[in-house]
Amino acid sequence: MWAIALIGALVIPAQVLAPSGAAAVIGIAAVMVVLRYVTLGRIPAVQRNAIVAAVVLILFWAAVSALWSVAPRMPLKQTGVMVALTVVCAAAGQVGGERHTAVWKWIIAGLGIGFFMIAIELEFDGVLNGGLAALTGSEKGWRAPRLNRAIALSLLLLWPAMWYLRRTGRTLMGLGFFVLAVVIVVFSPSASIKIAFVAGTVIWGAVRFWGRPVVHVFTGAAILILLLAPVWVSSVVTPDRLHSTMPNIGMSALHRTFMWEFAVDRTLDRPVLGWGFDSSRRLPGGDIAIQSDFFRTARPEPVMGTHPHNWPVQIWVELGGIGALLFAGLLAAVGRTIATWDSDRGRQAAMAACLGFAFVLVNLMWGIWQSWWLASLGLPFLLFPVFSRLTDEEPRPFQAGP
Repeated sequence: MWAIALIGALVIPAQVLAPSGAAAVIGIAAVMVVLRYVTLGRIPAVQRNAIVAAVVLILFWAAVSALWSVAPRMPLKQTGVMVALTVVCAAAGQVGGERHTAVWKWIIAGLGIGFFMIAIELEFDGVLNGGLAALTGSEKGWRAPRLNRAIALSLLLLWPAMWYLRRTGRTLMGLGFFVLAVVIVVFSPSASIKIAFVAGTVIWGAVRFWGRPVVHVFTGAAILILLLAPVWVSSVVTPDRLHSTMPNIGMSALHRTFMWEFAVDRTLDRPVLGWGFDSSRRLPGGDIAIQSDFFRTARPEPVMGTHPHNWPVQIWVELGGIGALLFAGLLAAVGRTIATWDSDRGRQAAMAACLGFAFVLVNLMWGIWQSWWLASLGLPFLLFPVFSRLTDEEPRPFQAGP
């Protein structure tokens, strides 16, 4: 229980202060879980369902891809992060009753502290990171875009926290969190976070009103976007088409379409197996500078750089069609589970909004396998067992007496 509580209390504050803070906290929690069960001499019972099966198959395929990867050491490193998440999720499945209440209190406290720290950083230009750099002697300066990581992580937990606070008689506190989140999103330097937050909020409202059908539509759309990525990238969002439609688009957004186009071209070279887990930065030809009359930057930009900044495209180029099918299976399993929660629209809407927000972001920002982002995206799955074990018969922890 304390390992899960540690994640809830520290994961957002740690991400505010360190580029990979979330991964570090979840890694420490995984070690705590392993040591605990080694001491007890037993293994935690892991739920056997479609979600677990999909995650295990993805882990297996990611590790196997090291055999043909152009960056063979990378898959093993990132697979380790996924294994740590799996260990912690198994422990979360054992949380219930009073321990469940304690975990949620730590999650709420961590979210509140995280929002407060993010607000301070935005208002005072990174004073907390600056102070930490001074103490540690670091020469790296603070940059506002780095705070986007902590903002994204905090928003992943926003809707589940609002649901739990409402369920336990603290609706006004939940609304306060939402208002604070809106303020933070408005002042965030990232347009992608703004778009994702709006999408998550719309999904939340739609599921609250209409329930299961919205979950099915969202899940189906997400699966189609994933499986048809090579098609829509090569025909709909090509650099030429985007520039002709939006001639004043920023070079950063335009650069992404060059990355996607290049990644799809490489996908066609290995459509079934892909180039190997987390190998985007080593793809042949990825370091060649972009040659285009309408792409003008201060210095030459490589056609790929580090990663495609798009989850479906990255899955296809690295893990091939097999990887895309496995992740489609994971999406289907998650969507099916959320759809079964129709008797509790609040819980259903909270998780749907959380995953909708994440899905938009993984299509616009960051590499899917960055350790901090992988750890952040794992949080909804960490909450899944906790959500599933909560029943209407459990006590309301913020209410006095029976």
